[in-house]
Amino acid sequence: MVSVPMQSDIYQGVELCHVAGVVINYFRPRWELFLGALHTSLVTGVKFNQTEVNNQIFNVELIFTLDKTIFSHLPKGGCGRNS
Repeated sequence: MVSVPMQSDIYQGVELCHVAGVVINYFRPRWELFLGALHTSLVTGVKFNQTEVNNQIFNVELIFTLDKTIFSHLPKGGCGRNS
C-alpha cells in the first residue's frame, strides 16, 4: 500500500483554484455543448449526431489548448481555506 503525505489546507486551496479554472474553461463548455446537443435532439426529434458533437467539442478543446490564461497560485474568492 502506498502512503500519500497529507497536504496543508493552503495547498489544497490552491489545488482547488486550479481545478476551478479547468472546470470553468474546459469541462463546463464541453458539457454545455454536449448536453445542449442532447436537449436539442430530444426536443426536435432529430437524431443525435455524435460526429458533429465530437467536432464541436474538438473546437472547444482547441480553444482551451491555445488559451494563454495564467491561473493564480494564490487562493482568492471561493478558493482556499476560508471558503
